[in-house]
Amino acid sequence: MADFVSHGTAITWPVGLNVHTPVISSLFGGDLLQRKRAIGIRQTTKSSLKAHLLDGSGNPVDLIYYGFTTSTTATELIVAKVREASLVDSTVYSAYATVVDATTGLIEFDIPEGARDVAGVYLAEVGVFDTSSNLLFTNEYYIYVEPSAWSATQYLGPPTLDEIRLSIRDSDANENELLGQLDFDVAEIASAVTRTVRYWNVAPPVLRVAIYSTRTFPFRDIWLEGAQLNLFAMAEEGYRRNFLKAAAGGTVTDDRNRHREYNVAYREHLARFNDSITREKVSINLSQCFGVLGNPH
Repeated sequence: MADFVSHGTAITWPVGLNVHTPVISSLFGGDLLQRKRAIGIRQTTKSSLKAHLLDGSGNPVDLIYYGFTTSTTATELIVAKVREASLVDSTVYSAYATVVDATTGLIEFDIPEGARDVAGVYLAEVGVFDTSSNLLFTNEYYIYVEPSAWSATQYLGPPTLDEIRLSIRDSDANENELLGQLDFDVAEIASAVTRTVRYWNVAPPVLRVAIYSTRTFPFRDIWLEGAQLNLFAMAEEGYRRNFLKAAAGGTVTDDRNRHREYNVAYREHLARFNDSITREKVSINLSQCFGVLGNPH
């Protein structure tokens, strides 16, 4: 069974393994309803995204207000547009959504074949229209398509979610004694991976022959290092913003005082990351300086 909230059972429905529902992350005992949501799927798997459409405060939208009823067929009035997240690849895929529960804004759409068959990070923006084709509102999700051995292009695309989590010891809730849950959700990892590719594309020297998307970026070690770097930056900011030493009854609570440690880790990774990018780009640049003139025979 899948739940609307990460720890609740107020709204549940049976799903198959190929139906993916974004988990609502939580922090300090509360659900992060306004955080961008994400799902992870394996390349080539026939998958669908099932989620509640939310308003700006993270509450489910009552689609009955907009004239919708629960339907078992896809409607042309709710459309998902799926595109690669770095925006280097301009291809856009479309899919019509089915209203599963109009009252709670629960919709489902099949992830287009063009996206699910190529590993990468994607943005899926679901738009709701009225009968006059006016766009009323949208919700956006990350779709993290992991490389799979079942695909001929298994060596392209981002590191798997498990690979990234394992590299930072965030592969299981039991590894985080204080939190009791995973530290980073799929949306944060998707953002970190996408930012790594964008950084590569604009970092000097900018090479026209080496502009990549999350579907084509080939440097696995740089990608993993960049993902770690961006995740540590997020963690540092979170701990810095929420740091407050408290004392009561002779006991001092200081469990959020970890932003300095994350800052050190960030700086160490940043130095290695920039060095790796510089060396790789210099190598690519030099390779463009050599060629064959005239008849080599």
